[in-house]
Amino acid sequence: MTIGRDPRGNIKRYKSFSDRFWDKVDKQSNGCWEWLGGTNKGYGAVSHEGSMKLAHRVAWRLLNGGIPSGVLVLHKCDNRRCVNPEHLYLGSYSDNNLDRAVRNPSNQWR
Repeated sequence: MTIGRDPRGNIKRYKSFSDRFWDKVDKQSNGCWEWLGGTNKGYGAVSHEGSMKLAHRVAWRLLNGGIPSGVLVLHKCDNRRCVNPEHLYLGSYSDNNLDRAVRNPSNQWR
């Protein structure tokens, strides 16, 4: 929590972006941490620094640091709304395509 001033100059307490982000997560019994905020094509989505970001990529950055250019954050659990860092891993487009083909062979061109 940080302290700042509102437009009228009154002292106000503000939650950090990280605190606001994790407030929108529901830890499920299956191990997934489901994003409760907005979505984009089934993926969790959050507005940050003036643009929309995918929630699972934001979760990765908050807990693990940056994501190299051209690298994807993939789900082990196939739950697009999951932001559990234990269910996420870094991979390439090839890794993503192979994973999709193995897990959903009848739906690999969605």
